[in-house]
Amino acid sequence: MSHTVGLGALALSDRPVGVDVEQRRPVELPQLARTVLSAEERRWLDGLPDERDRLLGFFTCWTRKEAVLKAIGVGITGHLPAWHSHPDRSDDIVIDAPDGAWGAWRVRDLDMGPHWSASVSGPADALGPLHVRPWARRPPLSHESSRTGQQMSTTRTEPATTGKSSTPSCGSGGNSSA
Repeated sequence: MSHTVGLGALALSDRPVGVDVEQRRPVELPQLARTVLSAEERRWLDGLPDERDRLLGFFTCWTRKEAVLKAIGVGITGHLPAWHSHPDRSDDIVIDAPDGAWGAWRVRDLDMGPHWSASVSGPADALGPLHVRPWARRPPLSHESSRTGQQMSTTRTEPATTGKSSTPSCGSGGNSSA
């Protein structure tokens, strides 16, 4: 499970699975890059043409790594620079655990719209078809916000382009949903 401003994601499977979503927002990129990215990822990021592309690249690396670490069950406590997220690739990728202890993990980026980066991960040999159903928070109705002081409901929204779920297929085995 993951959430950020305006979006949440839940991945369900009969195998280990992890998901991460992040709002694309301004961050202290040089400082975070040193803390989170491998030397190779930082070189790739520095080679991008402008600040916007570097920010998008950073969040791609971040969500891929966090999705894998959530699937393993360790969260972001792992040594993040030791994990290489293959930021130069946009297809399904395989991330190997730095010390081999946790095996290999397949990662797929999710298109959640222009304001978020998102990735889902599962065992490299078992990340099967995905059924993506975006959900967006709606603004509270005036009586909800005055009664509770907080936003309490969510509304299902379908992608504006097709109105259908995305069902890319990769690998064999497991069934995951995000």
